[in-house]
Amino acid sequence: MASLHLTRRLARRAYSVTLVFMLTGCMGGAASDPNPDTYLREQGEVLSALRPAGQAPEAPATPSVQPRGCEGAEANGPGFYLGSILSFVAANTYHDEASLAEKRNSKFEAFLWPTITPSQVKSVMVYGPDDFTFEIHNAPMAEDLNGYVQNPRLPALWYQAILPTELRGGAYTLCMTYTNGEQHSYSRVLVVNDALLRFYLEHRAELTFRPNRGTSSAADTVLTWSTLRELGGPDAYYNAWISSGTHESIGLLNLRGDNIFVAALLDPRAGLNVGKSRLGSVFDPLPVGPLTWQVEILDSNRLDGVNQIIFPPGQNLVAK
Repeated sequence: MASLHLTRRLARRAYSVTLVFMLTGCMGGAASDPNPDTYLREQGEVLSALRPAGQAPEAPATPSVQPRGCEGAEANGPGFYLGSILSFVAANTYHDEASLAEKRNSKFEAFLWPTITPSQVKSVMVYGPDDFTFEIHNAPMAEDLNGYVQNPRLPALWYQAILPTELRGGAYTLCMTYTNGEQHSYSRVLVVNDALLRFYLEHRAELTFRPNRGTSSAADTVLTWSTLRELGGPDAYYNAWISSGTHESIGLLNLRGDNIFVAALLDPRAGLNVGKSRLGSVFDPLPVGPLTWQVEILDSNRLDGVNQIIFPPGQNLVAK
C-alpha cells in the first residue's frame, strides 16, 4: 500500500502541472452556455449594500480541526482517491454587468484529479465560519451555475458554484465524499479586503478594453486593457477569457483563456500587472463568429490564494 501511495503522489505531482495548464488554458464543453449575469439577475432582489472597506489582516494558518460534517476526512488523502483535490477556490467576486442590481457575489470552485468521474462522487460540501454549509451539486452545471463541467478538450472534473451573496472572511473547507466511503478535504482561509475593488470602482470609467467591437483574426487575436497599476492603483493579476456568442459576460461554451496559474508554478509574478493577451493560433484558432471576451482581475495567481475577483464588463468582437 505504501508503494501505491508513493506512486500516486509522484504521478499526481507530474500530472498536476499539465492539468492546471489545461484547466486555466481551456475550459468549456458545457451542453448549454450558463452565464453569471443571467443567473444573478434572476435572483429578483437587491441584496446588501457595499461592505465597508477594511484593512486586510494577516492570514491565519489553515485550521487543523475539520468542520462538523467533515470530521473524518483526511487532508486530501490517503486511500484510493489519494490527492484527489488539486485545488479549491473560495472567493468574493464582482460582476460588473449593467443588468445586475447587485454585482457583489462569490464563488466556490473545486478541481479534481482527472480520472475521477461524477459517478464516483457522493457529495461535494463546503463548510465555513459560523456553521456555514453549502452543497455543490453533483450534476452537470445548468442555469443556476452550480454543478460540474466536463470539457471534451479537458479530461478533468471541475465543480463550480456561484452564490448571489458575498462570503465572510475566515476558514473554508471543501469536503469531498466518495461512493466508496472515503472523505477528503482541502482548506483555505479567505481574507476579505476591499482595496482592489474600491480602486476599481473609483476608476472604472478610466479603464479601456480593446478590441471592444469589430473583427479580429481567429488565428491571432490580441486583447489589451488598462491595469489598475497604470492608473496609480494597487498591484493585481490579470487573466483573459474568451467564449462564443455575444453576451454581457463570458459563458462556458468554448471558453478558453490565459494560463497564469500554471505559469505561476515557475514564475511567481505571472499575470502581475499584465495588460495584454494573445489568444488563438493557426493550429488552435478561436471559433469563427461572434465572441465575448473578459479579463478577470485577481489578488493572487494561485487558485487557493484568490480572495477577490473582479469581472469588468465583457467586450464583443467577431472572429474571422
